[in-house]
Parts: sequence; structure tokens; C-alpha cells
Amino acid sequence: MSAAEPSPSGPERLAINRPAQAWILAAIAGSADAICLLLYDAFAGQMTGNTVLLAIDIVGAEWWSAAYHASIIGLFVLGLLAATVAVRNGISSAMVLVASALLVASAVLLPAATPALVVAAAMGLQNAAARRFGSLTLNTVFITGDLQTMVGSLTDKETGPPAKMAGRAMAVLWACYLAGALSGALLTRVTSYPLLVTAAAMVLVLLPSSGWWRQRVRAR
Repeated sequence: MSAAEPSPSGPERLAINRPAQAWILAAIAGSADAICLLLYDAFAGQMTGNTVLLAIDIVGAEWWSAAYHASIIGLFVLGLLAATVAVRNGISSAMVLVASALLVASAVLLPAATPALVVAAAMGLQNAAARRFGSLTLNTVFITGDLQTMVGSLTDKETGPPAKMAGRAMAVLWACYLAGALSGALLTRVTSYPLLVTAAAMVLVLLPSSGWWRQRVRAR
């Protein structure tokens, strides 16, 4: 690294702003959703699905289950709030994502269905911590809105190249979420601790933001 090029520090050094990082985050969210649905009867990040499950519980007078799904929704919102406040107060997105990964990893220590509660909070942290990736604004946890934007940008004849690029990026995001969900479903079949693998995948998101990685790239 030359003397004229200072080493990035603080939030800049730990920025989460590359589209490839969004793809990995979407895969993590897909994996968490599949694992929690199969093992704990709830989605980790898809609050639309949990709202439907909550409604079914209420109609069936399944009050404990209703409280469970309502708590998951509440903890997801709490995660969103915590990440938003943290980033606005100067805490880097990368550090919030570290906290998210630690929550997911710690969930394996919890009994019965309670891991889904912690993972939902982690997904709330993730979605609010990083939404800008280059010129793109993406949700990496709940992707229904991304799909709507994708279809609009790809079918509107008046949209320019930037909008077309955003549409293609969101198509990749959806594919990565699907791949993550497939891997999560597979992990429940091959390991007793699938959430540990999901948490470990966060390393792939954080690595490009590390000083070591930047130095290796510049050295090539």
C-alpha cells in the first residue's frame, strides 16, 4: 500500500456495500428461514408468513402457538430497531452483522422452539444493517418487495440501464435466497447443528471488508 493511499479505518474499513455481499446475505436468510420452518415451525425472516401462521393459530384457538408466532414478529421488529439505531449512531454495519451471526450461533444452545425467537431477532439486525450495496437498495431478508421491483424494472420499456441493472441484481438476489433455502433444508438432514453453518457463512460477507482482504487484492 502506497503512502499516498491511507488505510481505510472505522466504518469505512468495515463497510458492507458490495452486491456480492448482498447475495451471500440473501443466502443466509434463505437458509435460516428453511431451518427454522422445518425445525421450529416458524420463519426466521419472512414476517408475512409468520403473520399468516399467527392468524391460523388465532382461528384455531391455539393460544400458545399464537403467542409464539407473535413473539417472533416482535423480536424481528426489535432487531430492525436495534440495527437502525446502532448504524445511525456510528456503529458499522459489519459489527451489527457480527452480532447477528453470534445470535444465530447461540440459538443452538436454546431448548425446544426458542431458537427461532433468537434467529428472528438476528434477521431483523441483518436486514436493517445493510441495505445499500453500491448503487442498489436491497432487502436481503424479506424479498417480496425486491421481486416486485425486479418485475417492474425489467418490463417497463421506459426504464434506463440503471433500472435494468437493478432488476437483474434482484433476480440474482432471489436465486441466492432460493439456494440458501435449499442448503438450509439439506443441512437439517445432515447435521444436528444447521444454524452453526448458517452463522459461519457470515464470514464470507465480512471477509471482503477486512483490511487483510483489501491488502491481498491490492497485492495482486
